[in-house]
Amino acid sequence: MTVQREDDLAWELVEQYRDLMTAEERTAVFVSLGVGDYPAAIRSVLSAIATQGKALTARAAADIQAWIDCYETDAEFGMLLSRAAG
Repeated sequence: MTVQREDDLAWELVEQYRDLMTAEERTAVFVSLGVGDYPAAIRSVLSAIATQGKALTARAAADIQAWIDCYETDAEFGMLLSRAAG
């Protein structure tokens, strides 16, 4: 599987799941995107999905797992992905 660029992944997730975030969460996530803190944006989206009890699409979950594997992120992202993948 080809790994999506971190910035593209973050933007795609925000666009796909923005309706699950409060106005404050959306503001914070767009600030994260604006300053290039893509892991923070991804974390915020995953947290919002899990909090809302929704699930990621299979493709989004696979893209995030590939990102986790490629960027060797901390264990928090794996746990968030598990919660958001349903």
